[in-house]
Amino acid sequence: MIRGLDQAAKSLGIAPEANSTKAKHSDEQSNSSDDIPMMYRAQVKGRCSLMFAGDNEDLETWKDEWVNPNPEQPRYQKKQPSLGLDGEIYRILVKFPFRLVSNCGQDSIIRPIIGKDGIPYLSGSSVKGLFRRACNTIQTKKYCGDDENLVPSSLGFRFHGAYPVGDWGGTQKVTVWRNGETITEVRYRMLDVIHPQQERQVGSDKHQKATALASVSLYKPTMIFEFSSSDTNVDWTEVEDIFWESIALGVGGKTSIGYGLGGYNDCHPAGVPKSKVHIALKGRGVSPTLRSDEPEFRPNLFKASLRGHFRRLLAGVVDDLEKLDPEVDRLFGSSSSPGVIQLSWQQKEVNYSIFGKTQTFQAEGILHLNATRDNDVQLIEQVLKFSFIMGGFGKSWRRASHELFYKTYKKFEIGCHWELSSTNWSWMLIKSTNELRTFLEGIHQTYAKQYASSKLSSQNWRESWRPDRLSVYATVTRESKAIKLFHDDIYKYTPAIGGKNLGDKRPKFISSVWHRMLPIGEGSFLEIITIFHAKREEWDHHTEGDQLYKFVQSLENQGLSFTWGNPKPPAKKAKRMIPNPQK
Repeated sequence: MIRGLDQAAKSLGIAPEANSTKAKHSDEQSNSSDDIPMMYRAQVKGRCSLMFAGDNEDLETWKDEWVNPNPEQPRYQKKQPSLGLDGEIYRILVKFPFRLVSNCGQDSIIRPIIGKDGIPYLSGSSVKGLFRRACNTIQTKKYCGDDENLVPSSLGFRFHGAYPVGDWGGTQKVTVWRNGETITEVRYRMLDVIHPQQERQVGSDKHQKATALASVSLYKPTMIFEFSSSDTNVDWTEVEDIFWESIALGVGGKTSIGYGLGGYNDCHPAGVPKSKVHIALKGRGVSPTLRSDEPEFRPNLFKASLRGHFRRLLAGVVDDLEKLDPEVDRLFGSSSSPGVIQLSWQQKEVNYSIFGKTQTFQAEGILHLNATRDNDVQLIEQVLKFSFIMGGFGKSWRRASHELFYKTYKKFEIGCHWELSSTNWSWMLIKSTNELRTFLEGIHQTYAKQYASSKLSSQNWRESWRPDRLSVYATVTRESKAIKLFHDDIYKYTPAIGGKNLGDKRPKFISSVWHRMLPIGEGSFLEIITIFHAKREEWDHHTEGDQLYKFVQSLENQGLSFTWGNPKPPAKKAKRMIPNPQK
């Protein structure tokens, strides 16, 4: 074991002790563990912890030890080999426009299998699996064989896996001001972030901290896929045709949120996955950021919104978690299996800018959705329409864009704004309060009919979508009538509205109010305010008392009218006084 660690240390340029056997008995041995690379340490507190994506010194050290940058030729980068048939090996080059992720199944962090010199790779079995997806029966026998019955391919075909060439780490030099001087730092975009938010956002009874978890994904990698065959008569043109068809379905994990999609090279344009629903969208809002605070538009925001809203709609008619959770996982996937809904974002353009103190994005593209069963397609169409009409997608989706609709507010961007970038998808639009009422009533009845038992019941969550638990107000307007209310000195320190109590520097509560400025054409908008009143205690201002009815009155004073839900939100229950036996 010590010899193995010595060899590992030598490969990373760390000199081992001259006499390991004696050293383990010496006083110096107690400190020698500091010389062991992070990759070979136990994932326990005090030794190495790679999981958390915040200010994590272990993660930074591990990354630096791994990539070992060298300006001439970083050892973690391979040069591009010959393509096509080169001796017995046939190589295909594929470029990916976003990220690619796979998981070795080790440690406490999602990371690829790591080969020689720290270079990640996809195993041959993984490549064989994605290739098989695009094969017909005859092609499967020729190239893949029958693994279950241990029958090899009839052509003696082999899958050698895939590896990146050039820079897969997203290396970039950044100039920063530190300790009174300007310095240049090398940063890597390969350190990715997973930020689970479902339970907090939906408001279920499960307690979930807003913890950002680290992972490693290859950033805009160029991959080399290698194959060979013992048969010299292989039709490599057919192999490439099958290969590119399989690549269009996505490579690696997280393909439903954009990872491993859009593979292409100079001879093959990116393939678009087959879809039954595709919507051209353009939007803007607060940009997601990496650990380095660099902005990055991440297509997973669409899946997160759709999954969250489906969960809200289902929670309004189903009170049995053993029925609710499996249906959510069936559609959108879980840690144990993929979902039946496939999503992909075909990006046309994305731009980043600064508004006040906030990094923002503007993006345009086509959202593709697909499923085998037509019933599931129709279901996801409804969820997509609900998401688009009632809020939007991405960070701060509960608010309309302040940059667009509150021109005098320059501190930082709050909210988002999404619209259709083509008139071909008019079925996504509603243009009046009556149409909004019909849509909301229809989608609730659809879920009640499909999922509810004979007696309608719901989850006791903050945002369960049931009409007696919420109120929707709306009006047709050319500019926002309600946006200034969110900055009222009382309302912004009412947890259910502004998410904060007096003295809070950052929101500590999820707001129980949604605000949407839905474009309806010719410079007009349907302004929609959704109010959830299940958590009545969060409607209390610390000195001014219950603000629910006052907020509703403020909306009505601004011209918004009740549209759907509960026209008379329940009064706050009086606290029960317990008699004091001492009196």
